Amino acid sequence: MKNKIAKNKSNERKEDDKLKNKNETASTSNLWQQYSPMAWSEMYNEYINYTRRMTEIYNKYTKSSQRMT
Repeated sequence: MKNKIAKNKSNERKEDDKLKNKNETASTSNLWQQYSPMAWSEMYNEYINYTRRMTEIYNKYTKSSQRMT
């Protein structure tokens, strides 16, 4: 009986270790995809677009403010 319990616990630990390793591998690949050069270039392009748009908005705001004075 004790041997069966010990075997079951051992098997449960092995399964837990497999799941843990699988999750670590998945999270590592997710991090790689998230921080890969392609992801960085996409983020940079989004930042450039955002900056360009904010500059346009700011310029429109300053023009309208000048007209108001």
